[in-house]
Amino acid sequence: MIGIERIEEVGNSDVKTLLVNDEVVVAAGREGKIRIYDHRLEGHVEIEPGQGYINCIAIRNGLLFAGCQNGSIVVYLMDECRISSGDREKRSQINPFGFLRRHSSNVCCLDTMEDLAVSSSWDCTVIIWRPEDMSNERNGLVQTIPHPAVVWSAKFINKNTIVTGCGDKLIRIFKDGALANTFNYHLSYVRGVTFLDKSIVSVDNEGIVLKTSLDGRILRHHSTRNFMYSISSNSSGDGDIVICTGENGKVVIFDKDLEVVQEISVPTTSCWAATRWNDRVYVGGSDGRLYVYSSSVSDEVSEALERIRSDRAGLPKDGEFVSDGEKFKVADGSVYQEVNGEWVLLGKGEEAKPYDNTFQVELENKYYTLSFNNDENVYEVAEKFLRKNKLRDEFRDDIVDFIKRNFVSLREFRMYSKINVNGVKTMLNKVKEEHQCVYPYIFRNLESPKVADNAEVEKEIKRLIENGPMFMALDLIRYFTAHKYSFDLSFLSTFVPRDKKEAITFVRLLNNLFADPPFNLEIFYHRVLELKDRGVIEGEVLDDYFVNRSLRNGA
Repeated sequence: MIGIERIEEVGNSDVKTLLVNDEVVVAAGREGKIRIYDHRLEGHVEIEPGQGYINCIAIRNGLLFAGCQNGSIVVYLMDECRISSGDREKRSQINPFGFLRRHSSNVCCLDTMEDLAVSSSWDCTVIIWRPEDMSNERNGLVQTIPHPAVVWSAKFINKNTIVTGCGDKLIRIFKDGALANTFNYHLSYVRGVTFLDKSIVSVDNEGIVLKTSLDGRILRHHSTRNFMYSISSNSSGDGDIVICTGENGKVVIFDKDLEVVQEISVPTTSCWAATRWNDRVYVGGSDGRLYVYSSSVSDEVSEALERIRSDRAGLPKDGEFVSDGEKFKVADGSVYQEVNGEWVLLGKGEEAKPYDNTFQVELENKYYTLSFNNDENVYEVAEKFLRKNKLRDEFRDDIVDFIKRNFVSLREFRMYSKINVNGVKTMLNKVKEEHQCVYPYIFRNLESPKVADNAEVEKEIKRLIENGPMFMALDLIRYFTAHKYSFDLSFLSTFVPRDKKEAITFVRLLNNLFADPPFNLEIFYHRVLELKDRGVIEGEVLDDYFVNRSLRNGA
């Protein structure tokens, strides 16, 4: 386990991107400035490209690349960006070595391999570059690859192969510039992709993390149950890890099998980026701070961290104030905004807590974060969202429709939440006699479900899959997921029911999963239709499947 070692204020606004290597720590973001530190974080070089805010950075072959808001990729010589020993800060003008200019909007992601670079953008394209040729008439361009939506992420698998994560929820693999494979497993925008352990690891906005083989098999999955922004991976002598960052200050560290190593709660609204170097994890926050976690925990910094957390959780003082030209007041812990001469309640200033639901909304080519709790009125949510982001009233119906399409109350789903406890025990006792296997946690949790036993129950169900009847394992998974247990269901992607019992329990399990999908359940649709055509599922089970599928898809 790691704890806080250092907090460094690197700016006044969002730290959107980080890069750490053996020589430097680089941070950049919404201020439009690049800050290059040594590992002691005791001095830095500051560069301001003047191309809007900076979303991504990369270093390769002595060059520093910065992907900017206006679509430019600004290139600097690293030799000119080094801080001199003893200097606290260096603001001398560092001129760009060159520019890579083909994108027309935000550059979301940069990656490099050998003599190539790849970038993705809000302009719905991925571009492969050869930076050493940036001065020729093609500006170093090798190939432009159009996509149907915003491309949030692009990474090299090898020099001839790239993987992209797109706003249409798809992962695509391109080999030698041609589309080689497409995976449709995510539930929302694919926000980030990385390549680790000969597999693609990806995260979407809804916080679903997937590990997928290059031939398209789901190997592992995990739901962070949080709105996520980034994913990175790192291989070292300490082992392979994956780091995801997101809203509510959440950082999740996984091993290569997507087992959670540690969750970190950073006292900031959003964590935009994180990376590991040696035994340290660096996290960029929306508060302009760089948080460094390691095994060398500092008591002094830990106290500072708690003060930051306490300040964020504190109730606002009563009184009126002006922010961004708008007038607000606080009274008895409630926050109001003056709208057309009247005070409109925005909310109560209580301790900061994660929202039940967080979505990303696109309006006029800009993205906004929409958060709300299950018990809030949809029209009041839309009103507060418009006021907070200073949007026109004409968007109100669009926001209401968006929430209704994307949020379905769990009460509307048809759930199978009961099980024949005595029948299951009888069956498990038979398996115990035949295979000398015992299932104490399953027995105990059948009577009284206890989510704290989740891991042990899952181990016993995996043993049952190997030794017992498959329909029983499927039915137990169905029962426990209805009681908020979470299991690795990657085996379902290749599972084909062999008889009627397996078919019925398989579809009943899918019915329950629609309420909280581990990944895109549409991959099973044609399999269910085949079971229907074979006559092995029918009646209520089939009806419930189509009802829950329609609810999930917003039909």
